[in-house]
Amino acid sequence: MLRTTLTGHHARRARPLGVAGVVLAAAFATPAPAQTPLDRPVGVVRPYALDAGVRSNPADGPAVVFRHDVVVEDAAWLRLHFGRVDLAPGSVVRLTALHDGAVQRLDAAALRQWRNTSAYFNGDTVRVELVAAGGSASNRLVLGHVTMQAGDAGVTDGGLCGICDGDDRTASEQDFAGRLLPSGCSATVWNESSCVVSAGHCAGGADIIQFRVPPSNPDCSLAHPPVEEQFPIVMNISSSSGVGDDWAALRAGNNNLGVTPFERYGVFRPIATATTVVGRAVDVWGYGVDDVCVDSQTQQRSTGFVNGVGATAFTHDADTTFGNSGSSIIIDDAIAGIATHCGCPTNIAMRIDDAAFTAARAETCPCTGDVDGDGIVGFSDLLKIFINWGQTGGPSDLNDDGIVNILDLLIVLSAWGAC
Repeated sequence: MLRTTLTGHHARRARPLGVAGVVLAAAFATPAPAQTPLDRPVGVVRPYALDAGVRSNPADGPAVVFRHDVVVEDAAWLRLHFGRVDLAPGSVVRLTALHDGAVQRLDAAALRQWRNTSAYFNGDTVRVELVAAGGSASNRLVLGHVTMQAGDAGVTDGGLCGICDGDDRTASEQDFAGRLLPSGCSATVWNESSCVVSAGHCAGGADIIQFRVPPSNPDCSLAHPPVEEQFPIVMNISSSSGVGDDWAALRAGNNNLGVTPFERYGVFRPIATATTVVGRAVDVWGYGVDDVCVDSQTQQRSTGFVNGVGATAFTHDADTTFGNSGSSIIIDDAIAGIATHCGCPTNIAMRIDDAAFTAARAETCPCTGDVDGDGIVGFSDLLKIFINWGQTGGPSDLNDDGIVNILDLLIVLSAWGAC
């Protein structure tokens, strides 16, 4: 049970599901695997002590004042975690994967966004260079540890929970759906501000979201996309209290090109405004494990139908397994729910219209004029303004002047369109 931001942690009390939810929860409780969360954490920590010492550059132009190759034998990939980095203005840390030549440059501002960590690099060697600005002093980097994954990763001892009556998933390439690491989950961009939704039990390991993920290695270890397809998570609010209270509202930052996911790919899936009902067709794009190693934790699509609806959760029969936690359950091209738990013959999703989840999205990604929190300022927001006309306060009072009136209507009209 957790509510998190980048600045602290706050406990939340579990909420009852209500009458409809209690009936649904009873169905969830049998069989027991129905309560199994669908994350697939990846990577182990390895200590790596490295201190460049204080470095200066008396020359007029930039110069490499420190170079070291970080090598971890048998690693399929590496991610670096710095204990301390001091950079003068204009100085950068340059990281290069010797396996494929991927390069990441981190200045002081980028290091803050990446929280003193690197992107994920393929291979067992990353070259670390401290490039000091001309005439600078007091540059220093200290590496504390690395995370890595060895070969022969395997799939999972627990089998493919949530794959019912055969695996019907197919390979897909959708730029709104990303892989969340190190939690080993899935996530979806839901607006032009690159705000992201996922499952709450994924949030503790929601450091980086990756797109355009390549096939995994033949030994089941992950392969990573180029650095420019990796983005840090810069804001995170979540709750993880089990079925019906398992959500994460996130926001992605800039990649090494200085752009967000939406700025790079130009796509998202909006939040659904219609209530989920039994029988609706669903689509799921996510990064579940697979018994075919090269397909494991790469993007795949599955389809199915809604089977039951409770107060804060619903069931569906689309194939979702470990690694699919956080995948959006999409109905009519809009996000209706979040995959959280598995258990045949049906799997479980968090409802997107849960009040606390909706409030968290508004907090991580405020959008002026978006009264209903669906990521789009449109006719549904106008309708809420008219319904609440003359009332005191509330979400429709966009300018917080104590009354819903023409001023709030004008705010909606001026902000018309996607957030």
